[in-house]
Formats: sequence, C-alpha cells, structure tokens
Amino acid sequence: MSQHVALVGAGALGCALGGLLSRASSAQITLVVRPGAPPGPLRLERVEGSSFVWESPSWAVKVPGDADLVLVCVRYEQLDADLVRLLEAGPKVAIVVLTPMLPTDLARLSERLPIVAAMPGVVAYFSEPGVLRYWLPRLALTCIDVAHVHAVAIDLLVDSLNDAGIRAAVVEGTRTTNPSTTLSFVPLTMALDLAGGVDALLNDRELLTLACDAVQEGRTLASRIGNVHPWAGLLLRFVTPATVRAGVMLARARSAEAVRYVEHHFGRKLHAQNLAMAAGMLDLAARHGTDHDALAQLARQLNKV
Repeated sequence: MSQHVALVGAGALGCALGGLLSRASSAQITLVVRPGAPPGPLRLERVEGSSFVWESPSWAVKVPGDADLVLVCVRYEQLDADLVRLLEAGPKVAIVVLTPMLPTDLARLSERLPIVAAMPGVVAYFSEPGVLRYWLPRLALTCIDVAHVHAVAIDLLVDSLNDAGIRAAVVEGTRTTNPSTTLSFVPLTMALDLAGGVDALLNDRELLTLACDAVQEGRTLASRIGNVHPWAGLLLRFVTPATVRAGVMLARARSAEAVRYVEHHFGRKLHAQNLAMAAGMLDLAARHGTDHDALAQLARQLNKV
C-alpha cells in the first residue's frame, strides 16, 4: 500500500529522509519548501560508501491535500505560528515531528494539531550545495511515539523507513525521551556556538567547565521529564573537561568527518536554535525547581553573540 508523505523542512535531515524513502520504498514524497526555493537534483552520499542521485524531487509550497502523513524536520525555533498556519491549512492527518519538542512545545502544538513526537536515527549535512552526506548509525533508531488514532499511517511510515534502510519502530514514550535526551546534551552545542569551533572550545577551560556544569543541570532537568536515550545517558553521565577532550581525540581518530560535521552543524549555524532552546530550558528549569545557574550563564553569553 503506497503512502503520500509530505516532508516539511528541506534541510539536511528532511532531504536525507526524502531521498532515501523516494529511492527504496513505495512512498510518494513531496518536499514542502519556501516559495521560490524549489529543490534541484540532489546527490546523497552515505559516509560508509554508497551514493545515489535524487534526480527530480517533487515539491510544493503547501502541504498537498492528498498527503496521508506529514513529517516535520524544521529547526527548533521554527516550531512557530507560521508552521502552525502551514500545517492547519493542510489535510487532517498525522503530523510526525522529528524536531525536538520540550513539553511546553508539545502541549502548545497539540492544542491545534494532531502531533506525534518522533526522534530521528539519521545524521546528515550538506558538504556542498546539492551534495548531502549522511550516516545511519547502527545504534540509532528512528523512534515514533504511539498514536492510536493514526496507527495505520504510522505503521506504514515505519515500514517505508525500514524498507529504505532506516531502522525505525513505534516506541511508546518518545514524546518524553526525545526532549529528555536533548536537554542532556544541548549545553555542549551552546558552548560550541559560543566558542566558534571544537578546538576553540577545548582550549577555553572556563567555557568548557561551564558547559560541563550545564550538562549536569540539563541531566537533572531531563530526569524530571522522562528517560534519556541509553546512548546519551552513557556518554553524558561522566562529562568533564577531560572526558570531553578525550572523546574528541577518539572521535577524530575514528572519523574526522564526524567531528567536522559536529562543528559545522552545531556551531554558529544553529545560533537561533540555541537561543530558543536556552530560553525554553530555563523556563522549564524554573517550573521544575531545578538548579540552572550554569545554563543561565550560557544563555546570557549566547544573547551577547
């Protein structure tokens, strides 16, 4: 049974999902893009070796009326009123959001839309215009929360993702696992933004120490919301300046490209997202009464950039 999937957010993640689904599954894919920004041919290169060209991506500026499901892959700060208006104008189908949503975001969006929380298991970035590099980490799983009303559409999407080589499953509790995991590691991306690069962060002892303190505050806050994904919990449990430096050295030895990706994707490019996420985290910490001094210091510095 074929499924028409509208993909809102034609960045690296959206294009990776769209290209892989279009090539290897029976799903029909439409990229929903900004007016005047039609996507051209796109070369998808798996870091592990294989590649292919997505010759003619189908695109639209609105969610097609015959879409069976919507996948949202926008940045965090774009979970805004414009997105809501775009989605409300489309068909009344399941809206699977792969963008991390804090509990307040999920509640706000769910008041007006049939939102289903999800967590991507694909990592991707544009190495140059029209060329997308991507990983399918063995330990990563694309998780989609339970949605009884839309169970058939969600199951079809999961089948299509697996057909495309993207490990996926319906996982109850994704709506809390995704934000909890994000809260745990995002202070490091904020610090990377402030430093301007991986080496600059490693060489700034004060900033790196502040980021590690903020990670522990984020982990405490995350525990009030839900379970952190096992890989994140293991990596971040003993975060210190020394372990971060050792981790970067190991990562460079195993995959220098992965470190370049982190620097490119999570640095200044996501400044607006980091600002919005910092504000959301501070609000959430105040609501739950958890310590957030280090987070507040990072937020103040981000607002000065």
